[in-house]
Amino acid sequence: MSQMGQVVFDGPAADGHVGESDGNVERGNWSSKTDYLLSVIGYAVGLGNVWRFPYLAYRNGGGVGITMVLVISLSDISYSCIIAYSLFYLFASFQSPLPWSDCFSWWGADETCSRTPRDPLCNLTLDGEYSGIVNTTWLQAHNKTCSNGSEIHVPHQRPSEQYWDKGVLHRSTSIDEMGEIVWVLALCLLLAW
Repeated sequence: MSQMGQVVFDGPAADGHVGESDGNVERGNWSSKTDYLLSVIGYAVGLGNVWRFPYLAYRNGGGVGITMVLVISLSDISYSCIIAYSLFYLFASFQSPLPWSDCFSWWGADETCSRTPRDPLCNLTLDGEYSGIVNTTWLQAHNKTCSNGSEIHVPHQRPSEQYWDKGVLHRSTSIDEMGEIVWVLALCLLLAW
């Protein structure tokens, strides 16, 4: 406000609370960066916006809030599961040797588990009389080839794959079979939450 050409301040400079070290004695300065930040946020948001938000959300489609909560809940559950698996592998990695480094029977490895891929087999008929199943190493040693359609693929899983299926998940044979609760994973999930 101005009175007869003089400017009158009603801020901190008018009260005399401006320090000697302030850069602008007439206007004053913020006491800290936090004070400035909170003042800017308070000016931008205001209490009226906080009170009006539920009404505006309802007026413009109230289901948006419910959908938002459901989506966030599902993403929280999935992230918690990923963290639980990470914790499980962290605890399992303290074993020597690592459980997934080889096919160990204690976690349920079966005959399809192998560190190296298995050669396919061949249903071979020699001279029209003898029929047998041989592997590709025998075929190469005897300069024979497997005719089309007579190759037999042997199922193969690496130890890490089979450890995931049988050692960690205890995966059942079908979707109809529920299986049992894996308590170690349940404890890891509880720890993740």
